[in-house]
Amino acid sequence: MKLWILILLFPLLTYSQYKNNISVVQFSAEFVENAQVDLSQINDASIYTLLLSKEKKFFISEEVVYLPTVVLYHNKKEVIRIESGIGLTLPDNTLNLIQHEINKIKKRKF
Repeated sequence: MKLWILILLFPLLTYSQYKNNISVVQFSAEFVENAQVDLSQINDASIYTLLLSKEKKFFISEEVVYLPTVVLYHNKKEVIRIESGIGLTLPDNTLNLIQHEINKIKKRKF
């Protein structure tokens, strides 16, 4: 019985984790892998990449329309969303826009 409870709760824990504190989530798919941005360059945030083939429920709940899409969350609230649009390419300044918003959040804390 306890095992079934853990199995059922695991997806819920994962869902809430990716939006905690300051986090950057890249919603993507294998067919647009070349269009993804390298989120490892982002400082002071948790980084997640979710693939449509593995995490479809998150794409639906977050109303992701374009791939790839990068979203910055702060305490479970969406701060900024950068979408690729029909061209399947994120803007060149995506990382700068995200890092700028993270820096603003951090400044407000102090």
